[in-house]
Amino acid sequence: MLRLTPAQTRALSALAQRRGLAAIERATATAFPDVAARAGERLPALVAHAAEAAAVHGLYDVLCIARLLACWCAWGVGFESRPEFAWALAILSDHRRHEGVKVFQLCLRVAEELERVPARPGVPSAQPGRPAFEAALAEYDRALGHWGPLGGLVPMPPIRLGAPCDLDAVDLRVIDNAWRQRYERSGGRWQRVTAVPAEDGVLLKAGEPDALPQVLTVLSRSLDAGDPAQLRVRTLARQACDAAVHPWLRINDLQGLQEWRGVAAADVCVPLIAAAAFEPEPPRLTPAIAYEDSAQHLLLRIETCGLRPSGLPLREARTELAIYPADQWLIEWERAPATRRSWPASERSGGDTAVPACRIERDGSARDASAWIAGLQALDTQLLAALEGLVLAWERSSGVQNGQVHAEPTVLAGRSGLGWGWCEDGGRLDVAPFMAGTGFAELSACALQLELEGLLRLGDAPARLRLACAGKAALSAEWTRTDGGKDWAATLAPVNCSFRDSFELALRPLADDSGCLVNQAGPVEGALVGAFGMRPCVGSPGLQWYAQLRIEAVSVLLSVHDPLLGLQTRRCPLLPDLTLLDWSLG
Repeated sequence: MLRLTPAQTRALSALAQRRGLAAIERATATAFPDVAARAGERLPALVAHAAEAAAVHGLYDVLCIARLLACWCAWGVGFESRPEFAWALAILSDHRRHEGVKVFQLCLRVAEELERVPARPGVPSAQPGRPAFEAALAEYDRALGHWGPLGGLVPMPPIRLGAPCDLDAVDLRVIDNAWRQRYERSGGRWQRVTAVPAEDGVLLKAGEPDALPQVLTVLSRSLDAGDPAQLRVRTLARQACDAAVHPWLRINDLQGLQEWRGVAAADVCVPLIAAAAFEPEPPRLTPAIAYEDSAQHLLLRIETCGLRPSGLPLREARTELAIYPADQWLIEWERAPATRRSWPASERSGGDTAVPACRIERDGSARDASAWIAGLQALDTQLLAALEGLVLAWERSSGVQNGQVHAEPTVLAGRSGLGWGWCEDGGRLDVAPFMAGTGFAELSACALQLELEGLLRLGDAPARLRLACAGKAALSAEWTRTDGGKDWAATLAPVNCSFRDSFELALRPLADDSGCLVNQAGPVEGALVGAFGMRPCVGSPGLQWYAQLRIEAVSVLLSVHDPLLGLQTRRCPLLPDLTLLDWSLG
């Protein structure tokens, strides 16, 4: 690959600049022979001066420099700085205009002013007539239209300065979305109500400083959900260089790049197909609660030459379309309270847990709920396994014999429902949508009623221990998120509860031949800690139900009265740090 040093780059740029100025000189000699003859040897200096003045006004293309020189040939060098030509300076100093637009409007106004110059019979005029001026511009366009920037080394698209060609207005509007509905809960029942989609379109007019929003968001259907919403694009171009070429509307969608030109681009309807709703492969859960699906991104562009006789041209209208799935989901489930159980298991300790009921809908259509049912059953499976293992932990930590555990393993029993889906924020297309949701919970978050029993022999002193903790909490709440500015953590605050219950010890000394007695000498340290509810998922979008139960290490101060050794006091461990439940679903 060829590499140039900075000095070589400067040398080549200077050579390209000299060649560009020489091309302007040759074109001027043809377009304005009288001016070239009067300038004589000073013509190169005149052209160089025009290039310097053009750079001040943001004109760098060889053709644009030549067109400024043409205006000088008509009204004199530096005419734009004279008070009577304030309109010329206003055009050239407007940074919102592209350099091609500047010289196009400047030359058009100069031609109109030349036409107003009264002709005096027998008196030669210093200004060329409008026909001669326009013929000179045509010569410049022919000879210099391909040059590009003066001194440039990288090829650039040529500036086209032909007939007026620009957009007068662009209207974007979403149609065919009357099917939009969402889930609401009223009077204890779920129902689908008509959603209010964004109705106001986006209108862009020439001469206004505003451009199309950088991103427009639309809620639509995926291919498997029904007919999608459509984007209606209407363009108005009163002047076009060629009715078969401009305006030029282009949009990329799932079918690839589509385009419409000229009259065909005046009114176009484009189906907006959303990406498929989140459907992860098994064994992951379907659907994920309030999962913020990725949008399908399309690019819309409408182009013209961008040449207007006056005012600011639109030239190009472009925006990115972010299409979000409009699917609305509903999940409602119910779990029955558990029966009291004992471990080691016996025939009277209870049977299998009841199968939870679960209903899932997407836009009124029932969906498979087996994955959710399995996830809800996993809660019971995990908790029962932990309680069964608690017998061994109780015996090993405390030293009791014939240890038993009794519990009522009820966690998240009751009814709960949740409806969610994307929603426009304020009903506007130019604002990103947010994940709306509404739900309720009527749950017994926890009713463990945990009891541990066993026979303890501390030294020669026997005693029967009973360690108990209620572990009880209720969860009843209704909540809704209808504001994109409110985060999920604040919305879900009512759908969370926690507790920290201390253990209580009942100790019954047993008499035997040793005469030793054991008694409780201090409070029990340690507790059962629980947290339940709904929260944002960790590390991924969406929400999840969760339930956590753990035991903080339990110990107690016991005293033994021995007839021979006297009174002895020691701290006895009863239970270690232990996680009983760490479950989530969503």
